[in-house]
Amino acid sequence: MQGGETQTFQIPFILSNTPTPFIEGFIGIGAFFINYQLLVPISLYITVEIIKALQIYFISNDIQLYDSKSDRAIDCRSLSIPEELGTVTHVLSDKTGTLTENMMIFRNCAFDETDYGTQGSKSNPDQPVRCEELYQRINNSMHNPVQKHFFVNILLNNSVVVNTIPHTDLLELGNFEGGVYNIGNSCFYDVTEEKYKAMLAAVGKEPTESNDVSRPDILGLPTTITFDDRLTVIVEEDTPSESPIPDASPSLRDSPETATPTSPIYRPLSSLSSFSRKLSTVVRRSILRPISDIIPVRKRLISFKQQALNPYEAESPDELALIEGVALYNYVLLERAATSVTISTPEKAEKRYELLLTLPFDATRKRMSVIVNSPKGPLLYCKGADSAVIFRLTPESLSDPKIQTIKSHLDDYAKKGLRTLCFAMKYIPQEEFDDFLHSYKFLMEDASTEREKMLSEKADELEKNLKLSGVTGIEDRLQDGVPDTLCALREAGIQVWVLTGDKLETAQNIATSSGLFHPQRLLKVIENEADAEEASESAGLNIIMSPAAIRLAQEGNSYLIEALKKAKTVLCYRMTPSEKATMVNTVKKKIKGNVLAIGDGANDVPMIQAAHVGIGIAGKEGLQAAMACDFAIARFKFLSRLLLVHGHWSYYRLANTFLYFLYKNANAVFIIFYYQFFCGASGTNIVDPIWGVIYPIIFTSAQPVVVGVLDQDFDDKTLMSKPEKYVIGRENQLYRWKHFFIDVIDGIYQAAVIYYVTHLTLFASDASLWEMGFYIATSSILVNSGHLALQVRYWHWRLVALFCFFVFFQFGYFFTECLTVGANMIPDPPVWMPIHAMRDSRFWYSQVITVIVALCPRFTSMCLLNSLKPGQNNN
Repeated sequence: MQGGETQTFQIPFILSNTPTPFIEGFIGIGAFFINYQLLVPISLYITVEIIKALQIYFISNDIQLYDSKSDRAIDCRSLSIPEELGTVTHVLSDKTGTLTENMMIFRNCAFDETDYGTQGSKSNPDQPVRCEELYQRINNSMHNPVQKHFFVNILLNNSVVVNTIPHTDLLELGNFEGGVYNIGNSCFYDVTEEKYKAMLAAVGKEPTESNDVSRPDILGLPTTITFDDRLTVIVEEDTPSESPIPDASPSLRDSPETATPTSPIYRPLSSLSSFSRKLSTVVRRSILRPISDIIPVRKRLISFKQQALNPYEAESPDELALIEGVALYNYVLLERAATSVTISTPEKAEKRYELLLTLPFDATRKRMSVIVNSPKGPLLYCKGADSAVIFRLTPESLSDPKIQTIKSHLDDYAKKGLRTLCFAMKYIPQEEFDDFLHSYKFLMEDASTEREKMLSEKADELEKNLKLSGVTGIEDRLQDGVPDTLCALREAGIQVWVLTGDKLETAQNIATSSGLFHPQRLLKVIENEADAEEASESAGLNIIMSPAAIRLAQEGNSYLIEALKKAKTVLCYRMTPSEKATMVNTVKKKIKGNVLAIGDGANDVPMIQAAHVGIGIAGKEGLQAAMACDFAIARFKFLSRLLLVHGHWSYYRLANTFLYFLYKNANAVFIIFYYQFFCGASGTNIVDPIWGVIYPIIFTSAQPVVVGVLDQDFDDKTLMSKPEKYVIGRENQLYRWKHFFIDVIDGIYQAAVIYYVTHLTLFASDASLWEMGFYIATSSILVNSGHLALQVRYWHWRLVALFCFFVFFQFGYFFTECLTVGANMIPDPPVWMPIHAMRDSRFWYSQVITVIVALCPRFTSMCLLNSLKPGQNNN
């Protein structure tokens, strides 16, 4: 106070009728929680789930992922990881059935130092072709016991189910054995021997003297009917003078192109003359009976024709190929029962082998064995990988020159890319077998978790000192498009691993023919730590890992891990299913890769489930892999489009969606924050509270969803022709910490522009709080929409219409709220406020200035980056 004058001070904020400071502070904190909770993008979770579901929908309906041969489209079994397809760094693939067709074809076999086999028919390469030299030897009875044991070993050591109706079933006849009437695999105890004899008499047959009533021959009988390809019965005149038909026509018996066994039971129905003669007997004897009695015969004939074309069912294509291959030489599997196997030999003799015990295959032993009864005592037949059989031969066999010759044939098969198997045998003393069987059955009754391991170890004790019978080579061709797919993945910077149980030569041949190994890159085989240390000094190698090296990787050997990080492609051979899963975990943890595993069989399920992304191929080994995966495809070649196109799009879209939501929420929160400097930090919201609640839910929800589902930085043709674009997702170039901070800072900056341009426009005016909020709300939707529009790379009229709709919807909302229900819900209702504001030119000027100033930094930076680095993602 000077000179008697009183100086007054203006207090900026005076709170009247305030409660106690504690209550006021509590209310203030609550208000800020309500205002700033939008900073946590809760709505982002729902939006992202909607985007992912729609992305999966479009992936599922991609016609280019449909296989017409198998009539299978892609099956997306996971709705939550489409973006993971765009960030894969390592692809770990099975070989058989994944890279190959899994259509096994018997090509070669070797025994007695001789290789028997051909390279296939030029006219029909999908069918096995018999070796005429071996076929003539068998027909001329020049075969020896080793040959016979070799073929019998193949027939007994395969879990193949006979799927053919016996001939007697066509006559409604079976056989009577052991006091039981049998038809096929069915037994009928209510049919007595008298009834069975009456059935035979009805068709003019007499029971044989032996206990096992043999199947009646269907060949060489006069006929009065034939049938066409549609199995239409045609009654003809009886021709009793016609000469009997021989056992097999020359065209069927001698043609090297015939893949069907010449045993009568499995003769193809294209040879109608011999088969129709048997059917004529049934029809001729029943010609006076009602036609309804003949119809069942025709139905059974249809079933016979269908099953004769595919007489076997096997657990794996390998086993089916072996059975069909040996049938070319007239060694035919007739029946497989629980305790016996019946086969026919080239001498047309049926022989039943009594199964004493089966030692099933397991991944540790890599072999299986059956023990049958023989005149010399228990006889063990073993089938398995060469690494599991060769070293279990007798010491004398290992030094035998014949065995060395057969091993050389085995290596030749592997170099051709054939899948190889070894077959061995030995006679077991009766006492030794009895002791083994007693111990084995005791272990089978064990209920502990170690049961399978103990059974495997016990079987291992018996499978030694074997004698090699022979080896086989089975062809499994590559699928169409595999080389191009592997090349595209390699160009995309994805490290491809192939994990297989085959031997080194086979695996290496497939890796070369499939394009896995780049021909201009060095090949390094790692077998020990010294090799790993040497490989770690070079980059871009094609690496082959032995079983010993695989164990080093699982142990985390530093040299090997470094070499694998630098490698271009990796091939692992002689792997078990459990080792495949362990290798996936090794790549995830030791190499820090984003792993995709792909396989087709049940043995690939552990590997598929251990990976970040599991791909199953619905192949010929069942649907276990397809049921346990994230995405099921029909062919390996679809993997390139799934990753390079859909994976890239999904990553790109979701990365931009995340960044946009972080920006948008930061923008909305900081507009409220800036206003607190002018309202005494009271927590008052500058905009209409109802609009503030529904703005992120309605006004800005549909646009990012549509952009997140349909936007494309590159079209699919560009992505497929330029796989290097995949690096954007593989290296996570769009969603890093710098992008997070850039977008959040941009949101804060734009919030300042929105608020302060409005504040300065209405400064010292009589505009109400509602009018100021209308200015800010309009600026917000225009700036937010403009920001999103700068990110869009793929514009179409639907997206333009969507953006325009929500801008106009913004004005419609305020008109509706201020003129109807909303005006009655609040004090001092803002009636006609939008019209009053829009009549003022300052409103339009402020909106133009706000949009230009707010978006100028982002627009300018994008223009500069596109000029300096054209063709890249510069959002």
